Amino acid sequence: MFLLESEAPDLAQDLVFSASDLVIAATCEYQLLRKLDEKLGRSPKAEFEPDEMLARTAKLGDVHEHKVLAKFLDRFGTWDPATGRGVYDVAAATAMDRTSLQAKHAESINALRAGADVVFQAAFFDGRFHGRSDFLVKQDDGSYAVYDTKLARHAKVTALLQLAAYGDQLLHAGITPDPAVTLILGATVATPGADSTTSGAAIGWRTSCRSSASGGAGFLR
Repeated sequence: MFLLESEAPDLAQDLVFSASDLVIAATCEYQLLRKLDEKLGRSPKAEFEPDEMLARTAKLGDVHEHKVLAKFLDRFGTWDPATGRGVYDVAAATAMDRTSLQAKHAESINALRAGADVVFQAAFFDGRFHGRSDFLVKQDDGSYAVYDTKLARHAKVTALLQLAAYGDQLLHAGITPDPAVTLILGATVATPGADSTTSGAAIGWRTSCRSSASGGAGFLR
């Protein structure tokens, strides 16, 4: 989470939360509230010694993600604006200010509306939530499936919360999400119905998505 200057003058800063904050909230509400207190200056920032295991895990996670990206690039190629096909790579914002975040959100949505086969690191920002989805993969019916890479060998509820958040953002942007999300795990279990482009564990999200399409509150309920 982080604070942004309000759009209206003389008002308090806006609090923006992320997909990782959902994970923290699901595992330890106290940790989330402590983090909020730090952001608001109510308590000193907790300091921890560098964790070599976490640093190593993060590096391996990046390697896993880019192996999946390479397979998508082999299949669809890089983004071609002339044809509206290929893998569109959304570069990270150079600054965490409102204008930059809104620009990256618009870039990501425009790539989806243009029909990109895959959007890598799509950025979402609605004024209250900010997050970046690993992969949004176009389906035969024109919807987009949310894919996420995890080193874990089994699917976790916290990972599904993150995927649900991205599905919710698609709904709010008027983009139809596929009624199933996919976790591409470190165990590389073959995804049912998948080809050589991806491997992982497909996790159904059909009930929530169908409810949303018929007027429900969305993926996050």
